[in-house]
Amino acid sequence: MSQILSLLLKIILLPFQIIFFLGLKIVNIFYLTKILPSVSFDLPVIGVGNLTFGGAGKTPMTIYIASLLSNNNIQNAIISRGYKRKTKGFIYANLTHNADDLGDETKMLQLLLPDSHIAVAENRALGIPLLLTYAPSTQCVIMDDSFQHRGVTPGLNILLTPYDDLYMQDNLAPIGKLRDLKSAALRADIIVVTKCPHQIEKQKILQSLQPALHQRVYFSAIHYHIPYSLHNIDNTLPNLNGYAVVLFCGIAYPNYLSDYIQTQAQELVLITYRDHHDYHSTDLINIIAQYDAIQNPNKIILMTEKDAVKMLQYKDWWLERNISPYVIGITNKMIDHGEFDKEILDFVINFNTKNE
Repeated sequence: MSQILSLLLKIILLPFQIIFFLGLKIVNIFYLTKILPSVSFDLPVIGVGNLTFGGAGKTPMTIYIASLLSNNNIQNAIISRGYKRKTKGFIYANLTHNADDLGDETKMLQLLLPDSHIAVAENRALGIPLLLTYAPSTQCVIMDDSFQHRGVTPGLNILLTPYDDLYMQDNLAPIGKLRDLKSAALRADIIVVTKCPHQIEKQKILQSLQPALHQRVYFSAIHYHIPYSLHNIDNTLPNLNGYAVVLFCGIAYPNYLSDYIQTQAQELVLITYRDHHDYHSTDLINIIAQYDAIQNPNKIILMTEKDAVKMLQYKDWWLERNISPYVIGITNKMIDHGEFDKEILDFVINFNTKNE
């Protein structure tokens, strides 16, 4: 019965998929024929993107690249659309801006990457020159979501695809989760297979991806950090063994995190919200209620760093209830990172050398 309903749904959605497909083909032709312009810049621009609707790990990859550049004394800047922000136009981020101004992920980037310049702009072609007026010493720009924002042509384009949800095995929306044509992957210089398990079937993945001759394929895994208190970053909880954890999160695919917490804690209560959820006091009251219902005296409330930027306005609210929730960081761990790191650094250094 479920297979019949699934088939009927696909038949119903097929006309919409065809319209979406034709729209993407037309836009692609417009860029290829230069009816729609795409600009490049005289400094290295690294694009990070995917072909699906969220959940590929763009933000952790952006953090990884920005940290790599900063650790090698390369001044860098990040430009993002600022998804779900409540402002418009170009904004050069400073500490007075909150998640409403920048978007939750961009605000998180600002807090985690103090050595990087951060800006948001719907139009990256206009946003990058404005960013450079605020940060003229920038040596490299990292552009988030580069595959759907083609007004800028990155010098190095990185495509992300999850290990258990490769773009080659997906369908175009609304039947599948692809928001771009599979052929768009040919614009990538590097393909990173993200969220890999401990045992990787590399050859099987490569056979599925069938990368072009100009493309290099790398693999990465999720790395979870030691939880720390929302109110005091130095107050950490290195071991969740024996704890009951109330985990709430508004992220695209919470199953990766919840699966990890289940291996670490005695008990897990999972509360999920839509990606980029705006939290209200009613949400917090529900979280508290589920926390209070736990009998285990060793219990904590846990959230991601993406959710934590929206909890900053509620820090006093938590203290009034004598609760200090914990925050867990999620970052990208490159497998065979030496080769990937070298390619990124070589691109930036050689680009600057050629243009001196």
